[in-house]
Amino acid sequence: MAGILFLLLITLFSFQLSSQDISTLRKHYFSNWLSQKEENPEKRLSTQPVAFEGIEENFRKVSFRIHQVFWIDRWLAIVDEARSTQPYWPAPIITSTARLEQYARYGQLWQTYPGQISAVEYGSSFTGLKLIISHRMDVELETPSFISTTQPELQGMGNMVTRAKYRILSKNQENGNYVLSAAFSVYSPLGHPPASKLTEILEPSIQFGKGWGNFAIQSSLHVGIPVAEETLVGNPITVNTALQYNLFQYFWPTVEFLYTYFPNGNNHAKSQFGVAPEIEFGYIQIPRSRYQLIFGFASEFVLIDIIDHFEKAYYFDFRFYF
Repeated sequence: MAGILFLLLITLFSFQLSSQDISTLRKHYFSNWLSQKEENPEKRLSTQPVAFEGIEENFRKVSFRIHQVFWIDRWLAIVDEARSTQPYWPAPIITSTARLEQYARYGQLWQTYPGQISAVEYGSSFTGLKLIISHRMDVELETPSFISTTQPELQGMGNMVTRAKYRILSKNQENGNYVLSAAFSVYSPLGHPPASKLTEILEPSIQFGKGWGNFAIQSSLHVGIPVAEETLVGNPITVNTALQYNLFQYFWPTVEFLYTYFPNGNNHAKSQFGVAPEIEFGYIQIPRSRYQLIFGFASEFVLIDIIDHFEKAYYFDFRFYF
């Protein structure tokens, strides 16, 4: 509940800051309708989005008039402008990206643990909805996952996560090819450990990305701050880094390096290090629309594990951009 209230406050505040004239917006790398407006300047301040042209009469019949400030038109223009001023490499499957994102996402995770225990997590991390709400901010609501294991006492609901991200610096491919952001997340447990966290967790983080041609590095730093039970949970520090390369426009082979260290708590001075090779396919354009798809597959292998966590994991990831 605290996380949802946090997102609502951030969203309302951001909409107050998003009053730029639509005529100043740039064409986004992925946009169809906005690019048509820029190619035809006399239509730039049209009273209707391109998608609605030719059907204004039908809307009038139901007493609905499309205005220049029609909120969907303005919002999508803000989304396109935000995307056009940052690199276009996709988010890695595990590492948090510094890019502002807008999509619906579903993930699934298969894990194996010591003792021949296996688990399937339906709606794994990052499953949910992410929205760009201003030229520099996005918000995210991750739905709680459900974990099914070979030991029924270990299964149950996961965490609901709310997150807000502020993009501090960014340049697209033509003007620098980098992005820097800061985010704040709230993890709200809906189940019981180990499927869910022991207590609500606040997590400030910072993300950075830099590209050189077809190659890019994306990295993130996270610090967990438990609301309660700090002596048990501790303050885990996570550093993830992804190395990406773009092949034949649609293929993004990636290797992620994942490190977590516990300076205190039950796992005091313990750490975990893993490597996750992956492949993403995208952006796949849906014809005659602004919609795009990305599919991803990853396998994570734990190389150093003093926490007795999982041994290996396999990920499936799907994103619907709009």
